[in-house]
Amino acid sequence: MRARLPQFLAVIAAALLVTGAAGSASSAALSASPSYFTGYGFDACSAPSLDAMNAWLASPYRAIGIYLGGQNRACADGNLTPAWVNSARAVGWNLLPLWVGRQAPCVSQKGLSLISPGSAESQGKSAADGAATRAAYFGLEAGSPIYYDMEGYKTSASCTVAVQRFVRGWTNELHVKGYTAGVYGSANSTIRDMVAMLEDGSDGVPDDIWIARWNGVKTVFGEPVVSDDYWSEHQRVHQYRGGHKETYGGVKINIDSSYVDGAVVEAAATLPTELPIGTASSSDGAATVSWWTESFDESVSVTPTLTPSSATIPLEGFAAPSYV
Repeated sequence: MRARLPQFLAVIAAALLVTGAAGSASSAALSASPSYFTGYGFDACSAPSLDAMNAWLASPYRAIGIYLGGQNRACADGNLTPAWVNSARAVGWNLLPLWVGRQAPCVSQKGLSLISPGSAESQGKSAADGAATRAAYFGLEAGSPIYYDMEGYKTSASCTVAVQRFVRGWTNELHVKGYTAGVYGSANSTIRDMVAMLEDGSDGVPDDIWIARWNGVKTVFGEPVVSDDYWSEHQRVHQYRGGHKETYGGVKINIDSSYVDGAVVEAAATLPTELPIGTASSSDGAATVSWWTESFDESVSVTPTLTPSSATIPLEGFAAPSYV
C-alpha cells in the first residue's frame, strides 16, 4: 500500500488539474482541445493485464489502442475497466480509444452489421452517442479522441456516399458531446474517402485520421493518398504493421503496430518536483492530496475534505474504503 501511494497521489493531482480546466471551459461543443502524442503505439484485440502493461514499459511503445465497444467489436472488455484506464495512464500509457460499429455497405467480410445508405448519417450520430457514453464510463475527459474503426471495403460511388454521410453524423455528434472525432481505416478505401470529403469542403470531416497501410514505414507522412498538407497538425496515426507477436519484459502480446503523431488520451500527470502550494490530509492521516502552482486556470479557493468512502472509480491496488 505505501509503495503505491505516489501513483495514487499522481492520479488525484491529475484529477485536480482536469477539474480546474473544466471549470473554466466554454459550454460550446468540443471546447476542450485534445492532447497529442508522438511516438510508437500498438493495439491488441483485448486490453492486456496491468502486469503486462507494466512489463511493456520496457518496449518502445507508449500508446495503446483500446476498444470501447460497437456492434462489430471482436473482443469483450476483458481487462478493460475504469480502474485499468486510470492505472495504465498513471504509469505512462497514452490511450487511443476505438469504436467498432457499423461497417461500409460494400465491405467484403460477411456477418457484420452494415450502414444502411438511407439512414447513414443518423446511424453515425447514434454510434457517436454510444461511443461518448462508453468514453464517459471509462473516465475519458472532454476533448479526448474516439477513432471510428471502419475496415477496408471495395469502393464504389454509392458506398463512398454512405460512408461519408455516416462519418459526418459521427463527427458532428461527437463534437456536440465534447469529444474529438477520429477515423481509422484502410488507406485505399476509408482514408481515400475521408480525403475526398476534405477536398470537397464537406461538413463533418474527422479531426484525426488513423491510416492503415502495412508497409513498415514508421512515419505518418509520405502517404500516397493523403497530401502532407492535410491533417498536418499532430492529427495522424499510421498503422504500419498488422497482426504479429512481440515480447517485452517476458510478456508476449499479439499486436498491430502504429506510429502516432495525433490525438490521444494522454498519460496522467506526474508529480512536479517543486514543493506543493497546498496539502490536505484525511482525518485519520492515511491519505494526503496536494496541488501545485498553475493547477487551476483561475484563482480559486480550495477546501478539500477527505473522508473514507467507496471510490466511484476504484484504483488498482487499493481496497475499500478509499478516499474521496
